[in-house]
Amino acid sequence: MISSIVRAAINLIVILLGRRVALHDRPWLDGPMSEQEIIGDEYYARFAAEHGYAINQDPSIGLVDDFAEMINPADPNAALASARVADFYEHTARFKMDIWTQWFSIMAPMAKLLIRLVSPQQHQLNIPLDALATSHGMASQIIRLTSPDGKTKLTCWQRKALKNNQIVFAGFYSHVYIAETDKHCLRATFPLPGGNVTVLLEAVVQADGSVKMLSNGSRMGESGYYRVRKSKSGFVKVLRLPVHEVIHVFEDAYGILRTDHVFTYFGIKLLHLHYKITESVVGH
Repeated sequence: MISSIVRAAINLIVILLGRRVALHDRPWLDGPMSEQEIIGDEYYARFAAEHGYAINQDPSIGLVDDFAEMINPADPNAALASARVADFYEHTARFKMDIWTQWFSIMAPMAKLLIRLVSPQQHQLNIPLDALATSHGMASQIIRLTSPDGKTKLTCWQRKALKNNQIVFAGFYSHVYIAETDKHCLRATFPLPGGNVTVLLEAVVQADGSVKMLSNGSRMGESGYYRVRKSKSGFVKVLRLPVHEVIHVFEDAYGILRTDHVFTYFGIKLLHLHYKITESVVGH
């Protein structure tokens, strides 16, 4: 009951404060949304069947086909991008991850309460509430959805905590070009009942070859965190939230691939996830 009230309140805020957008004007907002209350393991298969997509679970597929396409031509360090980082994004299914979690600031208890009330019921965006939640590691599954002509439409990335078998993230990934800002972004869409969370991430290469995926823009069409709610046919209500992410993918001094994933809210550090990424023989 409390979970339903909280979800209804969130949706009402998006409806009242969100901007009404025509999807044909901003196709990058046209992402998967769920008609059911639970997202979980089976959503990908339902979505594929509804759209006539084939499912490909090849153990070497990645979130993108060519990571170089993600880097904006104006990036002064474009030529320095680490081959290891590119390999991870192009062959994500070959890698496994260990994750550590640390929460910060006085807003953390409220964020944790919101996650506890809503995310487990939806089997979506179930961000670890403490370090031990992922102490047994995280399973990672990559699923590519292709149209009848063989073109990649979306790549699904499902991550699950092995300790309790709970879905942490169930997202759809694709490379998008935003005409209004002339930027290439990695779009991550997390379907929710009657809507989704859409995150636009811009790849910025660092001088040492590492890559930061940033969602820190300030206006519609720039990288950022968008809460989307289905409206009448062809339209959505969109509320841009003051959540910024920095996903820094780098090699440490020992050649191990790692990621620092930091969330801020209104500029205040809220959550830090750290990933150790290692290549496995098979994707699992």
